[in-house]
Amino acid sequence: ALRPPLRRRSVPPASLVPACRPRLRFLTMQNYNQGAYDAAPLQQSHHAQQPQGYVAAQPVPAGQPQQAPMTGFQQPQYHYGAGVPPPPNVAALSGLDRLAMNDRIAVRQKVELAEAILNFETQNEYKVLDAWGQVLFVCQEDSNCCVRQCLKTKHPFRMNMIDPYTGQVVISFHRPFRFIFDRIEVFDQSGQLLGYVRQRFTIFTREFDVFDHTDKPIFRIHGPLCHPWTFRLFVHGTKDQVGQITKKWSGFVKELFTDADNFGIDFPPQLTREFKAILVAATVLIDMCYFEQNQGLQGGYNYGQG
Repeated sequence: ALRPPLRRRSVPPASLVPACRPRLRFLTMQNYNQGAYDAAPLQQSHHAQQPQGYVAAQPVPAGQPQQAPMTGFQQPQYHYGAGVPPPPNVAALSGLDRLAMNDRIAVRQKVELAEAILNFETQNEYKVLDAWGQVLFVCQEDSNCCVRQCLKTKHPFRMNMIDPYTGQVVISFHRPFRFIFDRIEVFDQSGQLLGYVRQRFTIFTREFDVFDHTDKPIFRIHGPLCHPWTFRLFVHGTKDQVGQITKKWSGFVKELFTDADNFGIDFPPQLTREFKAILVAATVLIDMCYFEQNQGLQGGYNYGQG
């Protein structure tokens, strides 16, 4: 049987094909900053809301130095040069004014070799640093030696936040003895209570409440089960995340053989300097509750304490 001949499709010229197929573009922040697009960037839907406390990456005008995009609660990276201001002179600022001008700080614990070698509990010391690595304050613990050896991470103490340039005590922390539900209180130079942080009863997560001097809850600190080094800060009674406290990797040797810890604090926008000091105290309490136990000699993080 003879097969019918195949019909050849006629292809219209390219000029007659409607331009209905959109072109795909791979948008990058670098190309956007360099003005490489001939079309307006995609606009975000008005239904999508960014959580409070997050900083979205913004385009940098031509001629100014590029900075790493800051999304989420990442540590900012500064590249000095034309158009970038130098680090502030923190020595010229007094008291808590240094906290007022910083939205991100680091809390670094001093390495104690006696704890790693002899398993001897010593007094803790922390340095509060700004984003440039400049020392803002030094937090020194004052506690009884015998009580430290007996109670270990549960021992009560008083810690002074000292101005390293004048030697004056700016803020003091007081941690009373609590078998459960740890607590730390914050006082000013005159001994007036500014606020306190109290641990909540939980089974799988780690929770703290932050109160002002009138016992009014202001913030809630939540440590997820699957993120043991992250503590998220929420407005009390809401699901609005406004800040975060994160433990930073200190290096293999320090993490294995010492209990020296590094933390980063992202403060909520427009937070008062007094409450920033309270969150510094909350970081110290978190370290004492979950990370202070020496990992190399005593077998891991004190994750389930309290």
